[in-house]
Amino acid sequence: MSHLCKGFTLIEILISVVIMAVGVLGATGLQLRGLDANRATYFRTEATHLANDIVNRMQVNSADYAIIGTPSIYVTGTPPVAPTNCTTTPCDPDQMAGFDLAQLYCGIRSTDAAGATHATCTTLGVTGSLPAGTATITRDTNAYTITIGWSDNKTGTSSLSLVKGTL
Repeated sequence: MSHLCKGFTLIEILISVVIMAVGVLGATGLQLRGLDANRATYFRTEATHLANDIVNRMQVNSADYAIIGTPSIYVTGTPPVAPTNCTTTPCDPDQMAGFDLAQLYCGIRSTDAAGATHATCTTLGVTGSLPAGTATITRDTNAYTITIGWSDNKTGTSSLSLVKGTL
């Protein structure tokens, strides 16, 4: 008398569960890599936008930015001075330059190391988008270099430099 067994054995089920688990773990790893790449791309895009914005502002107010010395470093370690709000008040070129730099500063990093928002950034209504963001503007003859840096979880720090010729 022979018995016909239908169905799966426990070993077959165990093997299929292990194969499925490996596949799910692989897909999860790919998802995490995609999220990291998306985050890095977002920061690079923001840095590019901020660098292009300050270049455009420098071109509009080229008379005042022509006095930037060599090197002139704009470091984001201290909060910007409270500038005249040039969107609501007429400004001279010096005030416009201060307003532009405050906008750049707040766009990069609007909080201090403790996480408190700088009063100037609150007044301007600008929120920083780069973690541990920094910026420098240097001038070499008639070429300006704008370098924007930020903290990246994978590589430690990242930066983007934009060189602009004569304003």
